[in-house]
Amino acid sequence: FKSANIYAFSKSALAATPDSVAVQQMDTMNKDGANPGFTVWPAISPAAVYETGNGGTEYFLSSNAADEANGGGSSDRILIWALTNTSSLATATPALHLSNDSIDVASYSIPPKSDQKPGSIPLGDCLNDRTTKSALWKGAGCWRAFFLPKDQPKKEVMSHLDSHDTRMQQVSFANGKVWGALDTAVSLGSEVKAGITYYVVTPAVASDQVSGSLDHEATLGVAHNNVTYPALSVLPNGEGVMAFTLVGRDYYPSSAWAAIDAIGIADVHVISPASGPIDSFTLFKAFLRNPPRQ
Repeated sequence: FKSANIYAFSKSALAATPDSVAVQQMDTMNKDGANPGFTVWPAISPAAVYETGNGGTEYFLSSNAADEANGGGSSDRILIWALTNTSSLATATPALHLSNDSIDVASYSIPPKSDQKPGSIPLGDCLNDRTTKSALWKGAGCWRAFFLPKDQPKKEVMSHLDSHDTRMQQVSFANGKVWGALDTAVSLGSEVKAGITYYVVTPAVASDQVSGSLDHEATLGVAHNNVTYPALSVLPNGEGVMAFTLVGRDYYPSSAWAAIDAIGIADVHVISPASGPIDSFTLFKAFLRNPPRQ
């Protein structure tokens, strides 16, 4: 990994399906002190309520706890970015400017893997089977449907799920603020689980330099369970919703959501409880590596 790169182009030009579209490329190397930008995530604008100041502005959020950003796994800062004069992308001579600002936040860190509620794992059972016979393969064992005799897999168990890392996830610009969320470790009693922190930032741009003030941050955790991979969207009135995966002692991997606004987060709602644990090939080291990354 070298750095995040931003590619800016005119959407209207792209929609016109020309033979080529002019693109402006910006590197974020050494933009966070001596460190690179990492997963610099652009904000979407609901109901086409864009930031028109400074010739048109696109905001981004990013985090810097990851090893790729030389963060060592934890940080107490996030970054806001602004790409200004975006209207010039519709001209023959685009003149863009990219800037960022560091914002102090509560410490966040790479979350642990997410445990799954025990349940049926037919694929795992097949890999562990040494007795089933079939006309499709020679010898005994369901695992022979996948592997040559010399590649008999070792005993498989239901692995924990990947809880992502600390990179910023979906970002919105709404009600004059930039909203974003990331995965983090949370302490819940005596347990450390995967949780989510979301941020509400008020941006400002002066002389092509962005600054950001933290209006609110809140961390979501569910006792004995994990919440991972947040995606949020916010309406122009500042009311929004954040979706995520809920999984752990009490839940198979399920889609869930909670309402958010600029002052807090509401109760967690499960859209539809999953009927069993994840049992895909990425769960087992026989197919990928040891340990696997589900």
